[in-house]
Amino acid sequence: MRGPASAPWGGIAMIVYLLRHGKAEDGGPGMPDRDRQLTPEGVESMKEELPGIKKNAPSLDLALTSPYPRAAQTARIVAQAYGIEDRVEETDALAAMDAEPEILKRIGKLPADSAVMCVGHSPLLGDLAAFLSGARDAYALKKGGLAKISFKGKPAERKGTFEWILKPKELKQG
Repeated sequence: MRGPASAPWGGIAMIVYLLRHGKAEDGGPGMPDRDRQLTPEGVESMKEELPGIKKNAPSLDLALTSPYPRAAQTARIVAQAYGIEDRVEETDALAAMDAEPEILKRIGKLPADSAVMCVGHSPLLGDLAAFLSGARDAYALKKGGLAKISFKGKPAERKGTFEWILKPKELKQG
């Protein structure tokens, strides 16, 4: 792992980044939601965000992703930028509603100084941010948006510190 992370309080921290997938194909008859892929614009937009993502998330140990193609494609784009293509793990929990405890259980198995990115969908990621940080209301993540939550050591429900949320436009500006 990468060693002690920077956290508002100093010391060892687990960092959880939440990234919503990029722009995807429209759903509808003949196009089930679970089959939607990134559009060419979505792929390009995610690549344009990479400098900003890497600036705000300087290290990454693991990418957890929904198995839906648009999220998995987004995760692979990011993983390639970090050189962690072999550390992308699909989990059905990132495609399900009310799966926050299952996601917490998975990230809780990681070393306390890990940086993990969860790539998925709305509204789950906003609900997950609230679940992890103890916020009363869910956060809104735009397509391609990124949020950061840090923990003193191992993650636990409502024990995370919500640090920021960035829009794609902000990430593209670096």
